[in-house]
Amino acid sequence: MLVQLVPELGGASGPRLVMRVGGGEVGGGLVEVAALERARALGAKRVFLLSNTKAYQAINLYFKLGFRCEALDSTEFKRANIQMAINV
Repeated sequence: MLVQLVPELGGASGPRLVMRVGGGEVGGGLVEVAALERARALGAKRVFLLSNTKAYQAINLYFKLGFRCEALDSTEFKRANIQMAINV
């Protein structure tokens, strides 16, 4: 699993730290928890993620970590059909 924390200029919400995760496997949450801790250490207030509901095991993990569904406001990733966020 690949995790990148990438600073980007945001849209209306201002600058954001983007966590890019790849690899297609859910690792029991250890990588996700470490990424959230890193985002918090870098000063992030919220972490957003985009996914696809076909990845139901990952979605369940994100819910367990505290992520909640939000309106999908990005079309950057064509396969994404769900957006989730968590306050860190």
